[in-house]
Amino acid sequence: MPHLILECSDKIASNINFNSLFIHLHQYLADNLPTQITSCKSRVRIYDNYFIGDEFEKNLFMHLTLKILPGRSAKIKNRICEYIHHHLKGLVMNNDLEKTSISIELLELSAFYFK
Repeated sequence: MPHLILECSDKIASNINFNSLFIHLHQYLADNLPTQITSCKSRVRIYDNYFIGDEFEKNLFMHLTLKILPGRSAKIKNRICEYIHHHLKGLVMNNDLEKTSISIELLELSAFYFK
């Protein structure tokens, strides 16, 4: 059931292979959340108009919102966010995108989530 919503600047999108990123993250969540890998749903929102700090054209961003069903401990949620943050940092460094602001938000879905 986890939903991964990745928002990023257009330059990130042109340098990152989202298929391999989401395959990796889906497997990680299946093993560590745990969840069924077939329940993972990911999507990307790419922005060509954005402003970060005062160097508009040099700064990039990547924000991942992870939505999960309630019931996981704070320890598990923290470990998952730390792992994903570390993985995204490695991804931007390996693609020479050092001026990228990376953030992650983990949200629990409400009782009114239906599928």
